[in-house]
Amino acid sequence: MKFFGYVSENETVNEDRSQEISEDNLKKMVNGRYRDSVMSFVRGDIPILRGTFTRIRKYGVTNPLKGVPRRSANTSNEYTLWMDNHSSWNKYPDRSRSIITSTYYDYAENFGEVYICLPMNGVKIGACSDQDLWISFDYATGKTNTHGMDDFNDRLHMVLEGVSGDRHFDETWDSFKSALRMFDEQIEMNGWFDVFGEIFSNYRWYDAETEMERWRRVWRDSMEATLADLLNPQKNKFNLIKAGDSVKPFKGNELWVGGPSLLIRHEEFDVRTNEFHKTREFLEDILE
Repeated sequence: MKFFGYVSENETVNEDRSQEISEDNLKKMVNGRYRDSVMSFVRGDIPILRGTFTRIRKYGVTNPLKGVPRRSANTSNEYTLWMDNHSSWNKYPDRSRSIITSTYYDYAENFGEVYICLPMNGVKIGACSDQDLWISFDYATGKTNTHGMDDFNDRLHMVLEGVSGDRHFDETWDSFKSALRMFDEQIEMNGWFDVFGEIFSNYRWYDAETEMERWRRVWRDSMEATLADLLNPQKNKFNLIKAGDSVKPFKGNELWVGGPSLLIRHEEFDVRTNEFHKTREFLEDILE
C-alpha cells in the first residue's frame, strides 16, 4: 500500500499538545464538552480514527491548536498554506492546526496505535473526497494532468522557485503570495516560452514546453486565480461538518479535525463487522 499525505505529523513531534487523562476526567468530559461526538458514536455512527504513536496508554486529550503547526508531509507546503489562508477555504479548519484522521481502520493502523477520536462540541471537521488528501483533488490533478497532490505540489514548487529564486517561499503565506506575483510579472514581461525555457533549463528530466502547457491551458489571468479555480473545495468535492455530525457519508475517507479531541485507545476491533463493541458499550455506560 502506498502511504500518501496522511503521515503528516505525530505525537513525537508535538508532545505538548497531548496529555493522558484519568477515567474520572474522561467521564466528566464525555458528559460535558465532548458529549455530541460521544452520542453520535454510541448511537451507531462510524468512528473517527487516529493512528499515532503517543504516550497515551488508554484515555487522553489532544489539542492541535497547541504545539508546532504541521506542514505538508513528504512534499512541499503549498496546498497546506493555500487551505489555511485562501478565502475559498475560510470555513474549513486550518490543515496546519488540525488532527489528521481516517474513517478506515486498516489505513489508520498503518501509522501507529489506533485511537477513537471524539472532537469537542462545535469543532469543525474537513472531509476529503477520498482515502487521503493527496488523491482527493481530482479536479485539480485532472486539469493539470498530475498524479496526485504531491506531484501537483512539486511541479508548482519548481515553477515558483524558478521565478522567485527562493527555495523556501512555501514557508509563509506572504512569501508564497509574493512568488505568485513574481510569476505573473515574469509571464507579462517575458512571455510563457522564455519563462519556462529558463526555469526548466536546469531540470534534465522535465520538458519545458510540456510544463508550460500544463499551466497555460488552465490559466485564469493570474496564478492566484488559476489556483483558486483548481483548488476550489466544491469542485474537488470536499465537505465541512462539525463534531457530532454523522461521518457515515465519508466512510473510508480522510478527515481533519480542527480542535481539541478525546483519544480513546480501542478495546477491541472486530474485523468481521468493522465494529468497536467494547468501546461503544463502555461509553454508553458512562453517559449520564
